[in-house]
Amino acid sequence: MLADLWRRLGGVDRALAAWNAGEGRVRQSAGRLPEIAETRSHVHMVLELYWALLQRRQFTAGAQPLRLAPPAATH
Repeated sequence: MLADLWRRLGGVDRALAAWNAGEGRVRQSAGRLPEIAETRSHVHMVLELYWALLQRRQFTAGAQPLRLAPPAATH
């Protein structure tokens, strides 16, 4: 579901916001993050956790770096 939101909304931040607040709220905000404190906190927290994991993995010998890229279309 997250991958589908990402493809439709064109960005991981908007997909995470839609996951939290609903796709309609993101679309009502003209594709920006809605002015909802909980949603903004959710997006920030998930991205911070991702970057912390990325940094940790980079220090692990032989680990492949994590990528933050749009998911490939499945159609």
